Amino acid sequence: MVYRINRRKRISQRSHLHAYWDKHFYAYPVQQDVLKGAQVKEYLESTLEFLAYMQHQYSQCFALRVDLRFPQDTWCPSWVESNTAVQLFLNHLDYEISQANGKHSRKLHYIWAREHNDQQRRYSPQESHFVDQEADLTKPHYHLLIVLNRDSFNTLGHIFPTRNGPWAGTYADQCLAHRIQRSWSHALGNRPHIRMPGLVEFAKDITGSPISFTFRRQQGLMGLKEVMYAASYLCKEYSKDFASPTRCFQRSYVDQSFCAEFWEKVGPDPHDHFRVLLS
Repeated sequence: MVYRINRRKRISQRSHLHAYWDKHFYAYPVQQDVLKGAQVKEYLESTLEFLAYMQHQYSQCFALRVDLRFPQDTWCPSWVESNTAVQLFLNHLDYEISQANGKHSRKLHYIWAREHNDQQRRYSPQESHFVDQEADLTKPHYHLLIVLNRDSFNTLGHIFPTRNGPWAGTYADQCLAHRIQRSWSHALGNRPHIRMPGLVEFAKDITGSPISFTFRRQQGLMGLKEVMYAASYLCKEYSKDFASPTRCFQRSYVDQSFCAEFWEKVGPDPHDHFRVLLS
């Protein structure tokens, strides 16, 4: 069967954004599914800028992918109309990581994408039941890439609730995974931890182990290949509600003078597969 794909140049309903159809952006492979739709060129550019800036800021970075979902049993209209919940999450997570011990920078850096209609129920690998029964798949959800100074955080830690002691069954540990769970619980109105499973999902590999990424300044732009591929999932067009005035993509601060110098070095053509990796 031959599929006819309308490779339009711009994003419907947001004509200032451009559709990007190639499987590489500069020299980086991206998660492209042309049968579903394009990626957004400006989002890919913003993501590459962000990662290069993080590599410039720190000698080594630690990154992870996480998804945040809303529960079925309670609902606040502002969650549909705005991004208040994800901002509450980020503010609380920034506070959480600032309280961690250590002498190195503990600043939170991130990209998030607000999406609809690309969710499916997920089975536990070991058991025949859904692990996300708490989640409402009809509501918006968020994909995030979180980036931290690897000298402060170099592992996600234990993703399941605390097992023993007076805090058993809660996310009471000081590992990064529990800080993320507590922050989404806070954003959801201090939701009881027993009702959190399935609302925070860490990206995993085929063995079911959480995936994380390390990229170092000494690697140069070649070192961004794996994390750029992972982050490109946030740049897809087909699952975003561009008909809504609500923002659906955002990143933390990136110095604009750095961006200007970066694009002067890289060049304007995303089809140039060589200059990025050889610079």
